[in-house]
Amino acid sequence: MRPYTLAVDLGQANDHTAIIGLRRSGDGALECIGIERLALGMSYPAQVEHIAGLTRSSELSGRYVVAVDATGVGAAVVDMLRPKVQPAPFYAVTITSGDTATKDGYKWRVPKRDLIGAAQVALQQRRLKLPKSSSDAKTLVEELMAYRVTIGASGHDTYGNDWRQAPHDDLVLALAIGVYVSDATASQEASFSSPSGRIPGSDRRSSTGRRSSTGVPIPAWQQRHLRRALGR
Repeated sequence: MRPYTLAVDLGQANDHTAIIGLRRSGDGALECIGIERLALGMSYPAQVEHIAGLTRSSELSGRYVVAVDATGVGAAVVDMLRPKVQPAPFYAVTITSGDTATKDGYKWRVPKRDLIGAAQVALQQRRLKLPKSSSDAKTLVEELMAYRVTIGASGHDTYGNDWRQAPHDDLVLALAIGVYVSDATASQEASFSSPSGRIPGSDRRSSTGRRSSTGVPIPAWQQRHLRRALGR
């Protein structure tokens, strides 16, 4: 097993590129050992060199996988980055709005609900440990606490943060990609089915039997858990 996962959510014009490093223990616990948001305006070639540089640590040598958001502009950057980190396993994850995850070698297509669900389940199981000391860690927790799943009257679900609390969700997506890929690759029988569990409230229905259109935040108990993780 490769215990380290380097996950990247590639930013576009007004979004940061977010990088999350995870270390997996034998019991399935995940420790977030690195969080970084790259500066806005940083060129993609410079981002590629920076990310590749992170993989040259002697601690990671031969012991890590890379997972990168390949949605949109990410596809071109993936092609630039892949040869820089070889021979490490390199997973290009395209985020979809569908219902089914598919796998074609190292090219994966995963519904956003599955990615977010993987991070939510890991938090609920208390097996995801967040760092306490960095400003980026605090930003990650703020993004997590602002994240919502909204079920429309048609039953279509959408995912995103409350911009009034946190204007970006790049760290959340990088974390979700990292957790999902780490969990999927850790098992020899990784079947690529959705992670067990659903985001709390995602199946909530009104008294009329229709799905609620209310945004569902992270539950209060989980917010307390996140605050304790940062000593807040």
